[in-house]
Amino acid sequence: MIVKQGKTNIKYLLIVVILTAIVGGGILVYQYSLVECNFSADCEGKPHITCAGEWGCIDNQCAWNCQVEEKQGVEEKKFGIFGDSEFDAVVSGYLEIQEKESFEGSKITTTYFVITKFYDDEFRKSIDEGINRGNSVNLKENGLYKFNLGCFEEGEIIGIEYEEDKIYIDEETTEKIINSSKENLISIILSFGKHFGFGCTCCNLAHQVRIYDEED
Repeated sequence: MIVKQGKTNIKYLLIVVILTAIVGGGILVYQYSLVECNFSADCEGKPHITCAGEWGCIDNQCAWNCQVEEKQGVEEKKFGIFGDSEFDAVVSGYLEIQEKESFEGSKITTTYFVITKFYDDEFRKSIDEGINRGNSVNLKENGLYKFNLGCFEEGEIIGIEYEEDKIYIDEETTEKIINSSKENLISIILSFGKHFGFGCTCCNLAHQVRIYDEED
């Protein structure tokens, strides 16, 4: 199995550009380069990333304005999974593959790691918080948390490589995750780092996935 490495998977991202992040006002603006407009009303009904906000028309292009709550003077979250902080989290579980429709209407095959054990309950709470806010990257179904690892294509788990010097997922890890099941649970390390928010199709939040050996 050949794993694609050392590149950012641009073709799996929407053509979305972060125009600005205004900390004081708590606004993230996402510009959709292929959707032209004259007025904000021209953008109504168009697909957009999952967040509370409203349409705007900037330079004759539709822009979805996410309203982001910013709390001044609050200590950085230890388990901020949306690019807020740097940490490692260990979980046990198995792979689940789902056919889904992305928010722009295309069909994708998404890989989820179904978590059967959290080594730190604060990490579980951080996933819960995102789901409760309406973020659809991760899922909670029938009491089980399903953490998005990215897309599945030609036997490979494909995700965004946030850091040039860090491979998202290597061949050995990919193989073990693919071979996991309810009867064959594995433990993995999810490494998180800081990044800006953006719309995406293959939405892995972790910067790297590795196999965790409990004997280490």
